[in-house]
Amino acid sequence: MKKRIFFLMFGFVLMAAGLSAQQAKTYCNNRFGFCVNYPDMLKPASDGPANGDGIILEGEEGIKVSISGSFNVMGWTPQRIYEFALEDLTADLGTEVKPVGPRIDTDGFEARFSTDEVYQYARMWSLGDTYLIINISGPKAASEKIETLKDRIATSFGS
Repeated sequence: MKKRIFFLMFGFVLMAAGLSAQQAKTYCNNRFGFCVNYPDMLKPASDGPANGDGIILEGEEGIKVSISGSFNVMGWTPQRIYEFALEDLTADLGTEVKPVGPRIDTDGFEARFSTDEVYQYARMWSLGDTYLIINISGPKAASEKIETLKDRIATSFGS
């Protein structure tokens, strides 16, 4: 009987340890109507956007996550927003950026961008007159961690 209780308690301890390792934090933006759950290993940056558009999170190995909403005042299609994101990233980095397998449709886009030193994952949702974009970027050496991290970020709409 004591063995059974010991193993039962040991199992609960393991479950609790597993749950704490998978805890997430939530960021909600009522201005643009979305919430994002993200791993608690990401920490809000001290220099986040002051305009209420979103949040910037920082992780290990120089990984940064930018989550922001925007009003689509230009009436751009997801294709045009993708092109703008590519132009913007190229201007920021000052080097040629190679798109890697973008998927673009009327609901948004999912894309990866790469240079010799930087890797970025981008996901955009078109929400009518607004859109949400999540960018996860870091050193190219951290590309596998970026790909794993993207799957640990969950988005919901209508907050």
